[in-house]
Amino acid sequence: MKRLIVFLILALLATAASVSACTGGGGVTESMATSPVTTERTEPFRIGVNLGFSGATEAEATMAEHGLETALRQAGYAALGMKVEVFLTDNASDLITAVDNSKKLVLEDHVEAMVGPLQPASYAAVTDYVANYLGKDTARPCISVFSMPTANLAVGSGVAVIPMGVHSVQGYYMGKYAVDTLGYRTANLIVSDDKASHEMMTAFQTAFVVEGKGRILSEQDVPSGTTDFSAFLNEMKPADATVWQVSGVEAAAFVRQYRDQGLVSPLVLLAADSLPEAQLATLGGAALDITATCHYMPSLSNALNTRFVEDHAAQWGGDRPNMAAFGGWLAMNVYLEAVKATNGDTTPAMLHNAMSALALDTPAGTYTLSPYRDALIGTGDLYISRTVESGGRVIWHPVYSYRQVLMIEPR
Repeated sequence: MKRLIVFLILALLATAASVSACTGGGGVTESMATSPVTTERTEPFRIGVNLGFSGATEAEATMAEHGLETALRQAGYAALGMKVEVFLTDNASDLITAVDNSKKLVLEDHVEAMVGPLQPASYAAVTDYVANYLGKDTARPCISVFSMPTANLAVGSGVAVIPMGVHSVQGYYMGKYAVDTLGYRTANLIVSDDKASHEMMTAFQTAFVVEGKGRILSEQDVPSGTTDFSAFLNEMKPADATVWQVSGVEAAAFVRQYRDQGLVSPLVLLAADSLPEAQLATLGGAALDITATCHYMPSLSNALNTRFVEDHAAQWGGDRPNMAAFGGWLAMNVYLEAVKATNGDTTPAMLHNAMSALALDTPAGTYTLSPYRDALIGTGDLYISRTVESGGRVIWHPVYSYRQVLMIEPR
């Protein structure tokens, strides 16, 4: 079995998908709500957080932690009247360290569920390890903050909990919206040369070309780390839209150069969290009128989201929550609602059964979890958003929603 784990790790390292960058670290130490005890349990609930607070995912890890701590503070740092303890570990955005951390969290800290890791290869290795190496009695649920590649489902091993499903769902529904609502018939494609981006773009083409009868006029892969897009922009042909998937500072550089070159085809980004509000702020007016899909944005209009945005800002120096923060909030609430459903029984089988039938209200609408292959996958609302100016800042604003879709590309 050890050889199998090592082989899996090496294989996953070779195919790891990129994730957007983010910051952080810190612990939850406040305690106790005054809600009545409804279980015979006498010990605190224990949840592990296995994120990369240093390295490539530093910024995202910090925002995810902020989101889960906001959720925990809203719950009074307790479930069923018992304190909830959080055990934070820094996997340094490294796969081997993530696997080692999962072992410590389960065998030494005795956590009952884990959040993370963020990187797809690390998440797949951890789910495989805790299920098949540590054994079924210690196979704690591993709750993902983000969506994951479809390939990760093959090693879900009954412990992977992925509320936001797989990458392809965003590409598919963006392609559907581009044809059905925006009326686009031709497009140029520019995509980062990584697994996640390619999966989204392939799904886009399923909806746009195969089902929608649209045409792709050019398709280009962008090497990771590209900041000069002039050669790629010169290769594009006149089209109804430019469809792209590039992340972070590279995404901001792409938008700036696209505008500076005077290109006028509307920009369609597959995943809005690839260009977060912090990057929109650096672009100003150049960032307006971009269309994208997203699972969450702070401008959603509902009471739960209003409270989430206000509580997050109050706790974290005025910062508005982003996709990573929402993912952390959702992961924590999946755990809290599951332990309530089991009346405090946190054995792996009981938690899994509770999560597999879970339905909860969130700042992004209702989410339910259900088994899909070897994982639990979410059903929820997927949003089409557009960048607009509001209150002196450029934000993502919802313009349409696909209601209660299973977060898997339709087959």
